[in-house]
Amino acid sequence: MSIKQSSKTFRLMRLLMLFSLTLSMVGFTGLGWLFWSSKQACFEVTILSKTIPITVDGRLCEMITPEVDLNLSWPGRIPLGKPGSIDVHLKSNGDIQWTCSDLSNSFDVLLESRVEIPDSSLHPSDRLIQSFSQSSEMNFFWTVDFHTMSTSELSSFWLNLIVRKTAAELDSNESIIDIENWSLMTKSLPISIISLAGLPYQYLFQVALSLTWSGLFLFLIFLLYDQRGTVA
Repeated sequence: MSIKQSSKTFRLMRLLMLFSLTLSMVGFTGLGWLFWSSKQACFEVTILSKTIPITVDGRLCEMITPEVDLNLSWPGRIPLGKPGSIDVHLKSNGDIQWTCSDLSNSFDVLLESRVEIPDSSLHPSDRLIQSFSQSSEMNFFWTVDFHTMSTSELSSFWLNLIVRKTAAELDSNESIIDIENWSLMTKSLPISIISLAGLPYQYLFQVALSLTWSGLFLFLIFLLYDQRGTVA
C-alpha cells in the first residue's frame, strides 16, 4: 500500500471513529433524557382515626375507624406516550369499633379509591372499590395513558369510606344502597407530560437505542481495523 493510500485510509478510519462516537453520544444522550423524563412521585401519610355517626331505625350509633397508613405513588414526570402507573397501598393499624356492638355484622365497610387525570385514559376504571381489611394490606392499582403534552395541576386522588347494609340485612325487594359515604382524604397529583418535538416515547426510545448500537458497532469496526494495522 502506498503512503498516499495509507494516509487516505487513515483519514477515513478517523472519520469513522468520530462518526461512531457522535452517534453513540447522541444515542446515550437520548436514553439519558428518557430516563430523566420518567420520575415516580411518592406521598406517605397516616390517616387519623375518624368517628362516623350512623343512624339506624332512629338510633344513633358511631363507627370508629382505626388509623390507616397510606403510601401513594404516581408519575410526577413522564414522557408522552409512555404508560404510567398509580399505586396505592394501605395498612390498617387496628380494628373498626362500634358503639352499638350489635351492628358490627350488619354493615359492609368498603374503601373507594378514585383518580381523575385530564386528557388521559385510566385502566381498569377511574373508581375502584374493595372491602376494608383490618388484618391485611389493601392495594389499588391503575395504569394510565396520556394523550397530550402538558403540565397538569388538576389531577386528583380521593379516598372514601363507604358504609352500607349487608345483603342479609336487606329485604328481598331492596337493592344494596350506600348508607354513608365519607371522605378520608384528597390529594392533588401534579403531573408533567413532556416530549421532544411532540414525538412519543416509544419512537424516541427506538431512535436513541438504534443510534447507540450503531455507534458502538462502527467503533468496534474501527478498533478491529486499528488492531489489525498495529499488528501488521
